[in-house]
Amino acid sequence: MKWVSRFLSIAVVSWLSSFAPASVAGDATAATDVLFVARHLDVLSFPSSIYPRRRDGAHTLMDYGFTHFKVKDRGVESIEDDGEWCFAVELTADHGDTKELCITDQATNGGTYADRYPIKVRLGPDGLFHAIERPAEGASC
Repeated sequence: MKWVSRFLSIAVVSWLSSFAPASVAGDATAATDVLFVARHLDVLSFPSSIYPRRRDGAHTLMDYGFTHFKVKDRGVESIEDDGEWCFAVELTADHGDTKELCITDQATNGGTYADRYPIKVRLGPDGLFHAIERPAEGASC
């Protein structure tokens, strides 16, 4: 009898979820994906303002003080804990384990540094997304 109740519960939830607009469901999935990518992005695998600060064992935005993530449009923005730097990741194409991203890397401390460029990343066996194609000189997105 338990299995009948469980089956009916699953059927009702599936039926009710079919009434959600497809764009809302798609946006939620895309937001979750880009947040996952941003939190698991090896920021040392491509040129960025973080590279000069590299440390042994530190690879992700969180390792470098970017601990709060805010989902915006098709991307994620993270302001460094001290408020001096902003790093944003936008998912521009999803090919399964390979993703195309647009990176925004800019000073928010009154400095003038600002860069925006495309990269391709792939999920590695270590659970991090590593750049497999770096931006061409002067590339923008």
